[in-house]
Amino acid sequence: MTLKKFPIPGIRRAKRLCHKDFSAVFYIASYKKLFRVCFLLINLFASRQGGFRCFTPTLRIFKNRRTTMKHRIIRFAVIAFLCAAFASPAAAVDFLSAPATTAEVENLNALVEQVYGDIPEPDQKADIALIDKVQEKGSVPVIVRLRDGDLPFGFFADTMAARPEVIRGLQDAVVDDVLAQTPLSEAELNVKRFSIIPGMALLADPETLDVLLANPKVMDIVEDVAVPPALSQSVPLIGADGGGSFGGYTGDGWAVAILDTGVDKAHPFLTGKVVAEACYSSTVTGQSTTVCPGGVEESTAAGSGTYCNLSLNGCDHGTHVAGIAAGRNATFSGVAKDADIIAIQVFSNFGSDVMSWTSDQILGLQRVYALRNTYQIASANMSLGGGSYASYCDTAPQKSAIDTLRAAGIATVIASGNGSATSGISSPGCISSAVSVGSTTKADVVSSYSNSADILALLAPGSSINSSVPGTTYQSWSGTSMATPHVAGAWAVLKEAYPDAGVTEVLTALQETGVLVTDTRSGAANRVKPRIDVAAAVEALSVCATDDDCGGATPLCVSGTCVECEQDDDCDDFCVNNACVECRNAGDCTDGLYCNGVEACSAGVCADRADPCSGGTPHCIEASDRCVECTSSSHCDDGYACQSNICVEDCDLTILYKAPIAEKLKKDKKIKLKVTGDAGFDPYAPVTAGRFTIYKTKPVVKYKKGVLVKNELQVTVIVPAGTPPGSIEVHMTPCSGTIEVQ
Repeated sequence: MTLKKFPIPGIRRAKRLCHKDFSAVFYIASYKKLFRVCFLLINLFASRQGGFRCFTPTLRIFKNRRTTMKHRIIRFAVIAFLCAAFASPAAAVDFLSAPATTAEVENLNALVEQVYGDIPEPDQKADIALIDKVQEKGSVPVIVRLRDGDLPFGFFADTMAARPEVIRGLQDAVVDDVLAQTPLSEAELNVKRFSIIPGMALLADPETLDVLLANPKVMDIVEDVAVPPALSQSVPLIGADGGGSFGGYTGDGWAVAILDTGVDKAHPFLTGKVVAEACYSSTVTGQSTTVCPGGVEESTAAGSGTYCNLSLNGCDHGTHVAGIAAGRNATFSGVAKDADIIAIQVFSNFGSDVMSWTSDQILGLQRVYALRNTYQIASANMSLGGGSYASYCDTAPQKSAIDTLRAAGIATVIASGNGSATSGISSPGCISSAVSVGSTTKADVVSSYSNSADILALLAPGSSINSSVPGTTYQSWSGTSMATPHVAGAWAVLKEAYPDAGVTEVLTALQETGVLVTDTRSGAANRVKPRIDVAAAVEALSVCATDDDCGGATPLCVSGTCVECEQDDDCDDFCVNNACVECRNAGDCTDGLYCNGVEACSAGVCADRADPCSGGTPHCIEASDRCVECTSSSHCDDGYACQSNICVEDCDLTILYKAPIAEKLKKDKKIKLKVTGDAGFDPYAPVTAGRFTIYKTKPVVKYKKGVLVKNELQVTVIVPAGTPPGSIEVHMTPCSGTIEVQ
């Protein structure tokens, strides 16, 4: 068997198993859980006098970061061999005294294979580095993504009705599992529940991580990392016409969400702009503290989206970004001067600086989604990030939330980062469904600090941008943070002009009409990317005047754009966002049947879910829409019968009667039965006789000198006319017998 790197949970549990005898430990090890094998191998290193007990130095094997899994297994094997050779406790003599047979070796190999599994590394639930970090630090903030095939990560907004309840159920199941197996409370776990994606964030110690790794509902576990604002200082550039509009469009009626360090809504440049606020900020012991008003970690109250304490580096960042996207005064303005702002504070205090936890970013994106029906939201701006990725980073936890917003027609616009990289951009901007933005100077040269890669979507002015800072003043800054709100604001302008345009449509217009800029920096290989030209994009989206200008898969001209449909009548089923789809929600897919599963609508396509019946009630009754244990005795184990859809211990009935003759049953006929049974027979129990109607019953129970001498049930049944020959089953809980129609 080829050994791979696998996580080794279970240190604390192993300690708790100290002083257990070998046989108990070996029994535990027979399970398929990795930590139980660890218990076995640790406990095999024992003293002669005290039985098989934990030997503390052995634990160092787990904690040595330089020790590969291969060497750990070798060390465990050596320990086991030494114990087999020299240990003497009676509890282990029989097992260790004889040489291992080939079958025993194969069984042990099979056990190890079951525990470790032949699974490629991408399928592991947690990276070995994260597991080591949890062991070393004692606790680490993590994001836990949950497994459920019925919850797609990209979907139409109208399919969301039942999603939060399903997600909550998954979260409850996993949290309850952790609480049941650890001494922690939910408050100590610091659980942050996500509502639109199947996942949550929490603080994981080694014991909690063990439980999560063993839970089949957990898909993967990643570290909840913190990233700074994408900030670097300089001077302003806005790219609108002299009147601050683009072909007459200014973003009026649309909103831009700013996920940042908070916004000073009292600034003259932003007066009356902020229509909604929220704050998501985390207190993590030894790392960060919340900056939300009142010391809470979540709030959507008025004032919650305000800027954080200016003594912290970066707390003026969000106000500057908001001004670029949608600020306005008498002399100059932001890109979408008539757009509204949704201020969402997602940063935490890290001492002298602020950074943003991934989990708080997800909560901020969820809030944008929750407000989609209250405000027309064009885009969500995230001028933040860290790391460097040359290709799409679609395993990032934020992706499913970004997918959800994109499906609802909301673009998530993210800075590429200020690391001067020419072959990689920051996360979460590297997510494929996001819109990543790099920076250019006034001379249309890629800014020296701007991260770039082949996956970069757009460029925008980011050098020397003048915008608002908390108070009443303005400052000139540079950075991809300044380029990003140019694109987020442009989205509001384009959505005002073409409200039915989807994210892909707007992005394509910006890419195809942008001014091409060549990145001549060393390592960039003369990469060419478009710097946005909003006025040209407005014009480009007007690609048709009449239906005659369209054809093929998009035959209709709607608001100057060729689309597939304008209303449901243009499609076989439904029209959603000018695209024909099979369904808008699960109700459009329902076939009225219960037992073939509840239908779901995923990304506009109907899909059957799994059979509704499973576990202890695997059989379905369509007539009553019920899942039951059995519908016939064939569904029960030997010695059991199906009674009222429940498997009960069987006993035989003895039925005395005059057999009815099928040829003579030309009309209903009454027959009398005398029913007795063996152990378990109760003459007062309900009785059924197939399609025969029970006319009346009379229990007869007699005792003589305290001894039961008669225990029977007299039954009159009505045999329906036309009853064919055959056996009729009679049931009395938990007994059964038969009547023969000849």
